[in-house]
Amino acid sequence: MEEVILKSKFFKAQKARDKEENEQLMEELDKSFTSLVQSRVLQSLTEPGKLNALKALVNTGAPNEHVKKDQLSVNQTGGISKQVHWT
Repeated sequence: MEEVILKSKFFKAQKARDKEENEQLMEELDKSFTSLVQSRVLQSLTEPGKLNALKALVNTGAPNEHVKKDQLSVNQTGGISKQVHWT
């Protein structure tokens, strides 16, 4: 009987540790999401005039025979700019 009680206490403590860890991870995710929403990168991607920039960023990994050279750089304000030179 004592063994059952010890196992129960162990699993209860483990569950409490897991819950605390999950809460900390959720707080970190919330902070990251808040900073992402406030960033200029997301704002530039959600503006209607910037749709081509979004498409270019999405297609960065796919080869394209029309693209001669493309450069992706992060500016000092945290924004991403992409320059594509067409052939």
